[in-house]
Amino acid sequence: MARRTVNIARWSVTLALLWGISGGAVSLSAQPRVVTQKVWAEAPILEDNFSQARSKAITNGQHYLLLTMMKKMVGKRWVDFYKKEILRRILKRKNRYIQSLVVDKENSSPDRTKYKVVLSVRIDRGQLTKDLRRFPLPLKKDKLASLTVFYPRSDPVLSSYQIRSQMLKNLRYQLFHLRYKLKKSVALDPEDAATLTGAGSQTQDIKSVLAGHKTDAALVLFFETLPPPETEDPDAPGGKGRGILYRMRDGVLLGRLEFDAPRLRFKPPGRNSRQRRTVLYAWGIPFIKMMEPLNIRPMGPDLAQKSPLKMKVTGLVSVEDQDAFERAFFQPESAFARMRLVGMSSRSVRYAGPYGENRAKLRRRLRGKRVGDFVVRSVNWDEEVLEIEVVRRRRPRPLKMRYFPARSRTIDVQGVIEKYIKKTPKPDLDDPKFAEREDNAWQSRANIIPLNATFYGFLDSRSDRDMFVADGLKPGEVVTLFWERISRTLLTPAIRIYDGEGELVKTYYPRLVFRQTYQLPPGQRRFFVEISDRFGPIPVDTGGYLKFHYLFKAEREKIKKKKKRKKRR
Repeated sequence: MARRTVNIARWSVTLALLWGISGGAVSLSAQPRVVTQKVWAEAPILEDNFSQARSKAITNGQHYLLLTMMKKMVGKRWVDFYKKEILRRILKRKNRYIQSLVVDKENSSPDRTKYKVVLSVRIDRGQLTKDLRRFPLPLKKDKLASLTVFYPRSDPVLSSYQIRSQMLKNLRYQLFHLRYKLKKSVALDPEDAATLTGAGSQTQDIKSVLAGHKTDAALVLFFETLPPPETEDPDAPGGKGRGILYRMRDGVLLGRLEFDAPRLRFKPPGRNSRQRRTVLYAWGIPFIKMMEPLNIRPMGPDLAQKSPLKMKVTGLVSVEDQDAFERAFFQPESAFARMRLVGMSSRSVRYAGPYGENRAKLRRRLRGKRVGDFVVRSVNWDEEVLEIEVVRRRRPRPLKMRYFPARSRTIDVQGVIEKYIKKTPKPDLDDPKFAEREDNAWQSRANIIPLNATFYGFLDSRSDRDMFVADGLKPGEVVTLFWERISRTLLTPAIRIYDGEGELVKTYYPRLVFRQTYQLPPGQRRFFVEISDRFGPIPVDTGGYLKFHYLFKAEREKIKKKKKRKKRR
């Protein structure tokens, strides 16, 4: 009995050890969903603005950490090629993946030109993995997709075993970075080769040719020699190489390669090994090196549905309406996010781009839909163009300015205002009680000017535009406008005055101080004031001081009341 008890105890201890070892192995093999990493980053200090440089350095560190993690998860080639898409769909939504952030260390450089920070960031690796799959981008931890190479049996280059074996060896390396695994190569009969290489081949015929091969993707490679040109042109190609990549399960085209081969003194593939080696390094290997993300799309689950969609929108009566519709319709999370503007006319605006959902449901889905301030009235298909008519259901109202007490201002803004008040002996503009409210770039969204009160404004770029409206006045009344720039800038400020109907009256280009009177025309009770840059957006213009702070006041003339004479008794 004692011996049996000892054996049971030994077995229980052994099972416990095995369970702990297996559990530990599982925990080591499984990657954690949330990881914590450290990173250091820096940003330039402009205009001694340390708070702005600090926030910029923190943002740079977050972006660098996410890009580094994606390069480890996906591969550097894919991340570099899809950098714009990653910036729009992942980096701009960094808070979706970053759970917490701690600044361990921060300081400025001795010459006060750079601000450096050291961050500890917790990143949700699981959420990042899900979004990368939706691109769709191939992940390194996923199983490699098998690929079979097909070539015509009578191909002038690939029919040579020496050339073909070396090309497949180089191709294997290129495919590994694209997350493919070369399985085998198959020679095609003339009929099957014509089906796969023909421009007008149907998808059903392609699927029937590839049906007998168990592979995830099929790459068709073929070369053709060109006759010598009639004129002696040294740059004339001597042949062409073409490659077509299909997805096996549905025959979708994933990529197309075209290569102009240089002219040779002999006919490919050559009679001896030296000539074949020349064909390999002049025709074969340069053609294989074209297998890059630039020419090959990732093998994702929804590529068949993301076909280009052409859309025509009518009912947008102004540029303001177009801007409001685009901001409401092309949301980053929507299926229309990757569509772009391709044309404009007096009656319509045209867009085109990939669409990620079923087209058959578009008409029912969009009809009557509310898009911001608009309603989709009708949806129709005109051949392959989706025609949408929209109506604005409500017009935006002018915005009231926000109160601007000293406790609500940032340190930089408060410093600029205090510096102006202290240096100016008798300023026309006092400490501002109000501040502009964005987005006030249009007359319909203009900020209402608080008459006889100073307010603060900020122009943050050449493309920024601030619009204000003075309302509730009397026809013929005179208003004095005071404006002063209170910070350094390289921009050329422009002040434009519009009448109550929105028609331009006059434009001024003050460098520092502006004082002008404006008399309302008969029958009008309001006028508009626009503050912007004289030249507007300049694509190549970068650097500091492309912004400025300013103060503004519209003062009504005091109307003297006539004293009533007392009647003498």
